Amino acid sequence: MGWRRESNVASFRVLGWDMEIFGSRIPVAEQPAWRHFDVEKRLLSLGGQRLRDVVMRFRAAGMKTEPAFATALGLAGNPYDALLSLQMLGDDQLRSIIDDLSFGSL
Repeated sequence: MGWRRESNVASFRVLGWDMEIFGSRIPVAEQPAWRHFDVEKRLLSLGGQRLRDVVMRFRAAGMKTEPAFATALGLAGNPYDALLSLQMLGDDQLRSIIDDLSFGSL
């Protein structure tokens, strides 16, 4: 049969925790979720506790991770696409974005 899924997702609950397992034929380093994780890790490394605190305030208010980062950094448009666009920037460019901001507020 010619039909194949590009990805599979299994969602379930274990000991009160919502779990989700994602599988894809795309190499991990090329998957959008991994690329988001990679740029978020770099941003937190460069932005330190100050950026982490702001992002966590947005998360505590109910935002998902990518929108929380995008709001904290003042990124316009789709937060998922905006974060992916940052992945190609060097650390100096990311540091400049972080340093030029007063960070979004709740």
